[in-house]
Amino acid sequence: MGVTEMKLEKYSENDRALYECLVFNEETMVKNLGRTFTEEEAAFFFRAVLEQNSEGNEFGFYKVFVDEPDKEEYIGMGAITMNDEYEAPEIEYMLLPQFWNKGYGTELVEILLNMVQGFSTIVAITDPDNTYSRKILLKKGFESVKQYRNDDGEHAELFRLKRPILVLRDMVFSDIEDYVRWFTVETEWMKTDSPWENEATTPEAERSSWTEYYESVRELPEDSERWKYEIELDGKHVGWVSSYVDLDYVDNPGHIPAVGIDIPVADAWNKGVGTQALQQFLGYLKKRGCKSAYTQTWSGNHAMLRVAEKLGFTENVRKKDYRMVDGKLYDAITLQIDL
Repeated sequence: MGVTEMKLEKYSENDRALYECLVFNEETMVKNLGRTFTEEEAAFFFRAVLEQNSEGNEFGFYKVFVDEPDKEEYIGMGAITMNDEYEAPEIEYMLLPQFWNKGYGTELVEILLNMVQGFSTIVAITDPDNTYSRKILLKKGFESVKQYRNDDGEHAELFRLKRPILVLRDMVFSDIEDYVRWFTVETEWMKTDSPWENEATTPEAERSSWTEYYESVRELPEDSERWKYEIELDGKHVGWVSSYVDLDYVDNPGHIPAVGIDIPVADAWNKGVGTQALQQFLGYLKKRGCKSAYTQTWSGNHAMLRVAEKLGFTENVRKKDYRMVDGKLYDAITLQIDL
């Protein structure tokens, strides 16, 4: 089951009843901790939750809501804390039993991971007998590190996710030859990126064009707005993200930016790089004051549509049979997200 709307909000002083309905739920707590909290423990940990939430960063404890058919439902808790042993963020999640096996756990883990995009290592701890939780973590790329007994003497299993370090940066001189290669030799990526626009070119023409572009942006002040960033993965240049306001087939009087991404390096495909890079770029646009953003693609670009769905874009405009690719008609699709 796919989750259409999931909302996370940090617990506040007025949320003690929501917190207690979770930590006093025997089925939930036995599944996650091996036992329920005592009243004293619940009071102590709720104070700790509020203290953590007062720090004003992404770390903290979140109440989780979803849109059920009739109303918005509180389904449990998600959290991001710092694991001192591994010096890495630790994600936690607990759901009320009536919301198990509905896909909510998978969706919640995805959201929590997106909230810690800047970290290369993330950990999670679960009961080794919690097969559902283990399945979610393994599906998301975590690996089991060790099984042990926690302070209560209960069995626990620690999982760790190690992912490449992704950086958005300005263009450097050495990027020019990457662009020359991507537009003349390593062109497989063009089959999904606006293939109706691709035209024959030469290394000389691309080198001249990208050198001119580099000279135009190489001395931009640090605080000036960027419409384009290069994507660097573990120190390797793999593509770029960009924004524009002149949309095709859609009126845009408010000059809402549309975002796009290209990753020509095949080794970086199917690793979540596109999702992570766009997530960072949307965060940058939000900090610059943008309230909303578009993205435009076509019905044949399944990878981009999956990325847009993961990030929370919703379809805004669809032009039926608007694009012709290899003799076949495809829809043109514009999606939008509130930032």
